[in-house]
Amino acid sequence: KGIASTLGNIGLVYWNQGDYPKALEYYFKVLKMGEELGDKGGVTINLGNIGNVYNSQGDYPKALEYYFKALKIREELGAKNLIAITLGNIGIVYDNQGDYSKALEFYFKSLKIKEKAGNKKGIAVTLGNIGIAYRNQSDYPKALEYYFKALKMREELGAKNMIAITLGNIGSLYTQTGRFVEAEVYLDSALILCESVGALYSTMQLELSMSDLYDTTAQLLMRGRNPNLSGFKNLTGLWRKAYGHYKKYSTAKDSLFNEEKSKDIGRLEQKHEFEMAILLEEQIKNEELRIQNEKIARRNKLQYSGIVLGLVFLFMGIFIGARRFRKIEDHKAYLQYVRMMEGALFISFLIFFEFMLVLLDNYIEQLTGGEPLYKLLINVLLATAIFPLHSFLEVKLKDRVIRTERENVESVQ
Repeated sequence: KGIASTLGNIGLVYWNQGDYPKALEYYFKVLKMGEELGDKGGVTINLGNIGNVYNSQGDYPKALEYYFKALKIREELGAKNLIAITLGNIGIVYDNQGDYSKALEFYFKSLKIKEKAGNKKGIAVTLGNIGIAYRNQSDYPKALEYYFKALKMREELGAKNMIAITLGNIGSLYTQTGRFVEAEVYLDSALILCESVGALYSTMQLELSMSDLYDTTAQLLMRGRNPNLSGFKNLTGLWRKAYGHYKKYSTAKDSLFNEEKSKDIGRLEQKHEFEMAILLEEQIKNEELRIQNEKIARRNKLQYSGIVLGLVFLFMGIFIGARRFRKIEDHKAYLQYVRMMEGALFISFLIFFEFMLVLLDNYIEQLTGGEPLYKLLINVLLATAIFPLHSFLEVKLKDRVIRTERENVESVQ
């Protein structure tokens, strides 16, 4: 579990760096380990992480598939905090797909659980996401209200990457509503923070937002709609800035979403599906083998018990049968009966010896490694151990016969 946790953390770093194939490689490794260990908690975390990668890639159906798998297990486990995270992630996907009412539904479900738990970090994330959904619905006052709520909490927590994201959201909203000076301040602050922590995905988004800011102001100048801002008067400077930031955005995007990485992700997914299919097949085979072994063990136990009881009754029958000597008056018939009883005792011990060999066969095989000489030696030792018992019982039987014979002779006299 410790190894799995560390591998998952490595995957998380790669995800934050925007190296999605590497992130998936580690997440799929951990997912397989979780399945093998039967660690449902670990499995659900990695299902969620894989959903995050697909969401970052823009593969929303795949993201929802993994998020809902994670949600189902988390609801079974009753893991409230993880349920809230998954609900929020599902809301993000719906938001990205343009289903804003559905997104808000999941966001508020998530927020309710986080507020009950007092999860400040989670609350800040959800507040920011609610702001995004309201912005997408063009409810800008509501969007700003939730953005600033999120920003306040993130500043209290000191989460630089999350602060940068919120600053960027506020900045791009100000661009959209024509508050360009404020937009530039917020976006610039966000970009500095993102670059300081190496968050490539967030940097990419902010570069695009900066490009959009300068492009929008340049377009306004071209149309003769003066933004009436001293910092946005130089048309050539604005185009240059817009182009420069767009180039940086394109470079970051290419490093995140190039064709080779898409192929790598496809190969990783196929590899994981293949490995999971093999694991499932092995689990089915192991379960079938376990059931079969249990049946064999029950059958053997019954047969061993039957043999033991049979041997007990056989030995008892031999000694109880000796009482019949009192009723045999013919000496010749008497001697035949004695020989028959001795033979029965010998055969009973032979059966007992063979039973012991069958019973101890697995242990003898493991102990000797299948070496014939060692197996023979153990068989000899076993026979040597049984022989005194046979001799003792034979003496007892003969003693009983002699006693019976004496009783017969005395009665004749």
